[in-house]
Amino acid sequence: MIGVDIIFILIGGLMLLVGLYSLMRTINFVRKAQQVKGTVIRMVGKHKRGSGSGARIDYYAVYKFTTLDGQTIEKEDSVSSDPPRFQEGQMIDVLYQPNKPQNSHIKHGIHLYLAPIGLIGVGFIFVVVGVVLVTYHLS
Repeated sequence: MIGVDIIFILIGGLMLLVGLYSLMRTINFVRKAQQVKGTVIRMVGKHKRGSGSGARIDYYAVYKFTTLDGQTIEKEDSVSSDPPRFQEGQMIDVLYQPNKPQNSHIKHGIHLYLAPIGLIGVGFIFVVVGVVLVTYHLS
């Protein structure tokens, strides 16, 4: 039977691997991306169920930009906020892949890196807890 300690190490290791893979993909995207100016054309509010006090609204920016070869792209950002992070008409920096401009993201600081770094951090904690448990059981 597999112990809790080994399960912690396995889950943590998997989270570390997925986080590192995601981080490498993000770094590769940013390195190959073109940067252009774009405009937030509207904010879309989506209801999310909250704990305790009921529903809340998360706001997603819908933005438009023109690629270096003149193609106009409109996309909803994948990062939400409450309150809204952007205003309609606001100028933004957009990163996009030249060969697939629909693969674009608003360049807003560390947000592109939050998910991979979070997975790596939680994975590391799981591995450390698992190793501590193994060490405790062996002593």
